Amino acid sequence: MTVITSGHPSADLKLGEALFIRSPVKNGSKAESGNGPFAHVEISTENYSLSHLRSIVVRKGSSSVFRANHSIFGNMAVKVLRNLKEPSALSVPKIARMWQQEEHLMRGLSHPCIIKFFGSDARLSTIYMEYLPYPDLSGWIKTTISHRYLFSGNMDDARHFLRDIASALVYLEEQQVLHNDLKPGNIIYDRERGGVLIDFGLACTPRDACNGGTPWYLPPEFIEDGKREFASDVFALGVTMLYLLQKTRLPDVTEPGWLIPHVFTDVTQDRKMRALARKGGQAGAEAGGYWHRAGRAGHAGGGAGAEDIRRGYWAALE
Repeated sequence: MTVITSGHPSADLKLGEALFIRSPVKNGSKAESGNGPFAHVEISTENYSLSHLRSIVVRKGSSSVFRANHSIFGNMAVKVLRNLKEPSALSVPKIARMWQQEEHLMRGLSHPCIIKFFGSDARLSTIYMEYLPYPDLSGWIKTTISHRYLFSGNMDDARHFLRDIASALVYLEEQQVLHNDLKPGNIIYDRERGGVLIDFGLACTPRDACNGGTPWYLPPEFIEDGKREFASDVFALGVTMLYLLQKTRLPDVTEPGWLIPHVFTDVTQDRKMRALARKGGQAGAEAGGYWHRAGRAGHAGGGAGAEDIRRGYWAALE
């Protein structure tokens, strides 16, 4: 057995490799004997192994995701949080806070259209979730030149998605959780399983501030006050619906982006966001008001919730 003394054990785990986690024996604990540095280890649920089966997301911001076999949970997905810009001890407190926030929020969620939480390990900054062998919606794109980056599904897929993710948003509002990064790339979809919302790395409660996310899915109101509300997730649902209705190509790869944290300090970034907001309004009109309903109804003084928006979309789709 090789004892790892440097690097990040779970983040540096490669395809075909296995990681064995053992806790030192405590006084009076039942132990198993052997040779080497792990001659005595505590027998508990904190002792387990991970076998790397396939990379899912090699690097995404400050995390990576891979499919693994867990000795307790079985086949699953592993998310590893790691600061790629500052791979040193200085980044540990920041990663710990990020891990704690995401782990705490995910642990309290249970909904068929939200990725299932299995467990976690603070020692490795890991979160263990169900593995779904399906593509996310950003992979459902046409490849012909004339229709490139348009959604490759049909109206039934759009209805299925709307039913599932609107239901998830209603549930998240009840749980007082903002996702803050709803987009095609964070929704796994299969025609039998339906839509499943993933990646709660930017999720927070209404009391917390969040200046992250994906530019093309932020509501225009963010320009003015920088606030995020439940209706912000509903607005992102509206943008995603435009893509599923083939009223717009996947904006992540067809529209210019901007740096969200710099919108309020950099004139150039502010102009880029406002330009797309104006274009979004035109696209919303072409789509029969879908974007308008998602972005405005929830922000209106009446405080319409995700369920109200879902009913409005559903009526328009009939």
